[in-house]
Amino acid sequence: MKTKLVLTSLDQLRAFSDPLRFRMIEELTANTLSAAGLAHALGVPITRLYHHIDILLKTALIEVTGRSRRRGVEERIFRAAGRQYQLDGNLLAMGPGNARSGESMLSLARSVLGGALEDLIEGINSGRVRPSTRGHGLLLEGQRVRISKNGFEALAVELPKWFERFFARYPTTSAGEYRFVFAAFPAAKRKRQVRHGDQSEKRPKED
Repeated sequence: MKTKLVLTSLDQLRAFSDPLRFRMIEELTANTLSAAGLAHALGVPITRLYHHIDILLKTALIEVTGRSRRRGVEERIFRAAGRQYQLDGNLLAMGPGNARSGESMLSLARSVLGGALEDLIEGINSGRVRPSTRGHGLLLEGQRVRISKNGFEALAVELPKWFERFFARYPTTSAGEYRFVFAAFPAAKRKRQVRHGDQSEKRPKED
C-alpha cells in the first residue's frame, strides 16, 4: 500500500466518486478483506460488490494482497492501493472539454461530504457523538477568509503535513476513530448589502 496515491485519470476520479465505491475504499484503507468480509462490513449483499470491485481493480484504486480458501472456494483478499488519495491538479481543469471532470468532482464532493453527514447523523442518534462527554464531542466550523492564490496553494501542501505531524504526536492503539472532513475552495464574493438609512440623501445646494 502506498502512503499517498495520486489520481491521474478521469476513470479513477469517476470510480472514486461513486458513493458505494468510496465506502469500499474507506473500509479497505483500514482493513484487508475478502469480498465477503467487505460486504459484511458495509452491510450490503456480496453480489452488489462484484461489479464495483472489478472497477476499482481496473482503475488501480484497490489491489489483491493474497488468496484464501473458504468452504472450498478460493477468495481474493483486497486492500486499498493507497493510505491517502490525492487528485492530480490537471483533473481539476474546468475547460470546455472537461464537463465530465466537473460532474465527477461534484459526485466526489457529494460522496465525501454526504458520507460524513450520514456518519454524523448516525453518531448523534446512536449516542456515540456526545458533546458533553470528553473525547466524544463535535468540532464544527465554517468561515470565509481572505487569502492570496499563493497562500491557498501553500495551504493545500502544508495542511496535510500538519495533520501528519499532529497525529504522530498522539498515537493510539485503541479502536476509537474520528472522522475529519475539510473543504476549501474559491467562494463567490458576497454583495455588500446597504441598510436603509446608511446612505445619506443628497440634497440640492441652496442658492
